[in-house]
Amino acid sequence: LRAVIAHQLFHLQTLNSLKFNVTSTFANTIVGLGQFLDRVFIKKVHFFSKILAPLGEIILRISLRKSVFLENDQHAAALLGNREQLGQVLWKLEGLSQTMPLKAPICSEHLFIVNPNGLNRMDSFLKPHPTLKIRIKKLMGYYPI
Repeated sequence: LRAVIAHQLFHLQTLNSLKFNVTSTFANTIVGLGQFLDRVFIKKVHFFSKILAPLGEIILRISLRKSVFLENDQHAAALLGNREQLGQVLWKLEGLSQTMPLKAPICSEHLFIVNPNGLNRMDSFLKPHPTLKIRIKKLMGYYPI
């Protein structure tokens, strides 16, 4: 719990949470509009979602850098005074998200410390988090734990 709170504190300190929430709202609106139009006009083809989902991705990619997560990992580890503790928490949370994924909105995954939706998603191109391997290697210097 301390590791997650430390990580989120640095998102707040750098105003990433505000940027993340504004970006998430805007991107979810665009993707949701595509899903709504698909339900209303074209039931099985998902024409509008296929056009508007990449636009949501572009918005996320422009405003969110994967390095933000890596920087916050470093700051949270410094606050905890223990890189291994944060690495173990990331490892456990990632494993939990793979075995029991949440159903978080597509463009809201960046609000979580790890991707909450697991790996088996068709819209995996929207994942803003660096891979667990990269995060742990940058944080602890080696992978796996």
